[in-house]
Amino acid sequence: METAINILVGKWKPVILYHLFENETLRFSELQRSIPMPMPEWGVKHLQHLDELYGEKQISQRD
Repeated sequence: METAINILVGKWKPVILYHLFENETLRFSELQRSIPMPMPEWGVKHLQHLDELYGEKQISQRD
């Protein structure tokens, strides 16, 4: 439960996760272009935090 809360805390994390789930694989620059407004530096930090949480794990296990 704590992990789920940590993932969703922050303004940009849900936006980032939405675009990653919709597109499965995105390069960082593609992710930035897919978000309708400029992602500030702290948005980038949220992305880095998500990367630390998941590393190489695949989170798109949609059945």
